[in-house]
Amino acid sequence: MNLKDRFFQNARKPHGFLGKLMMLRMNRRHEPLYRWGLSFLDIRAESRILDIGCGGGALAALLLKETECESVDAIDYSEDCVAATIRRTRFAGDRCTVRLGDVGALPYKDRSFDIATAFETVYFWPDLKRSLNGLYRVLKPNGTLLIACELSAPDPDLCERIRGMKIYTADALVDFTEAAGFFSVRSERKNGWFCIIARKK
Repeated sequence: MNLKDRFFQNARKPHGFLGKLMMLRMNRRHEPLYRWGLSFLDIRAESRILDIGCGGGALAALLLKETECESVDAIDYSEDCVAATIRRTRFAGDRCTVRLGDVGALPYKDRSFDIATAFETVYFWPDLKRSLNGLYRVLKPNGTLLIACELSAPDPDLCERIRGMKIYTADALVDFTEAAGFFSVRSERKNGWFCIIARKK
């Protein structure tokens, strides 16, 4: 595997020096997507937010600095991402908790969160159905799930370069999300990006 391929492999699970470079790249590149996606959410002072696949911690930090949410719980299955997010959100004290964990086995109690966000991470969930069922479980009644993606069309070359990656269309994710029990599911699109916004009954 050449250096470029090794670098892009870190999009799935950042690790080591190349992983740090990937996290820096993601933190910078994804900010416009974060702000666009968050514009569809009603974040209140009592909101408890779950950030799935927190990466380098840029989204968690943005939420803590620019909203009045009660708390942010961030989770990632990369130890390097967890460490980076802890450093980046240290300013927030006990408003932020960061854990190492898997979206397919969320370590949270039922009905814990008002909002769950998943930016640029659904591509790497090994079991989409199980993950969506878990997110449904940890959301409070009438809670909101937001999934945001820059990629909206199959890209065999990219999926071959990054092992374990799968790109979904917006319509496919709407169907999967509805099948998990969510209602009022809709998609929003902009410049090739899309967001899925769904509510728990």
